[in-house]
Amino acid sequence: MDTIPTLETWLALPTPEIAQYVLPHRIAVMFTSDGTRRHYLLRHPEENGQITNFLAYQQHTAALYAHSFTLLYELGVQAILTPGLYSLNFQRGSQMLQFFLDATQQSLLSEPLLSLYRIWDVQVRLYGDYDIAPAAEPIRDGLRSVEADLTALRPTGSRLLLFGYIADTFEVEYLQRGMALQTALNRLPTPDEIRLACFPHGPQ
Repeated sequence: MDTIPTLETWLALPTPEIAQYVLPHRIAVMFTSDGTRRHYLLRHPEENGQITNFLAYQQHTAALYAHSFTLLYELGVQAILTPGLYSLNFQRGSQMLQFFLDATQQSLLSEPLLSLYRIWDVQVRLYGDYDIAPAAEPIRDGLRSVEADLTALRPTGSRLLLFGYIADTFEVEYLQRGMALQTALNRLPTPDEIRLACFPHGPQ
């Protein structure tokens, strides 16, 4: 499409036509959410304000994510990055980290996300510093196993979905990967080389 629509026209366009504008630009978005516990509890008054059925909560949250991802892909978005665990989560002790890891395995490798990957031809991977940050050590092998399972499940894809596991800060990760590259290359790495080390699967 050669002409830029007016705002009024844009807001009135059906989703497939919006996607025609968006697709060629290979847009990547960061999608984050908050309030999933409240969303679940408001719909499950039998829990009396305290989640006890964690499997039901995980399935509820996965369905919310799958619906949101579908809306973005329908609009022509090519890549979605969504944080899974933040640095504060990694400070809650090994027992809680194991709980988070179990939830990750349950959510990312089961329905409804499996259907989303298939329907939208999505390559699914993890991103973040979980492979190098000291705070991630208790679940590092588990997250690597999830990454391997996702790779085997979806070796390629026309769209990208990245789940983030960030135990420190991106600034620290950038510096660490840059120093590792400098050692390996015996020269200063370029910004593009560091970006690729941080996001080996994309987005571009």
